[in-house]
Amino acid sequence: MVVDTGADYTLLPRYMADKLGVNLEKDCKAFITYGIGGGERVYFLSKIKVRLGDWERIISVGFLERNEIPPLMGRHLFLETFETLFSSNHTLSFSISHHPYPVRHYSGKELKKFLDFDRKETRDFKKEKKNNLN
Repeated sequence: MVVDTGADYTLLPRYMADKLGVNLEKDCKAFITYGIGGGERVYFLSKIKVRLGDWERIISVGFLERNEIPPLMGRHLFLETFETLFSSNHTLSFSISHHPYPVRHYSGKELKKFLDFDRKETRDFKKEKKNNLN
């Protein structure tokens, strides 16, 4: 996972949709996004649960059609909710500003180990929301 402070949203390669049980055509809204490399189709999923260590967030993610790009952790509803420190020794530290002590330090390999997307719990969240509307 690459922490991309320039990315508005978290973007994942297509294979992660399959791994998470996300049907791009049924569960997502497709649109074209433009960046430095030109335009590309993105499949937007409005809600998925993501865990970083003990912290959980419900975020929006985009799935790209390609598999050869690394997963990119973006700002919206995720990075913007943490104080993030990039250290010169290639570690990242995450903390929550209103909680001065719970600070987590991660190297690149550790970040991959502690960052988890949970599609099943997101589905349960959708069912609960639907049941509450009825």
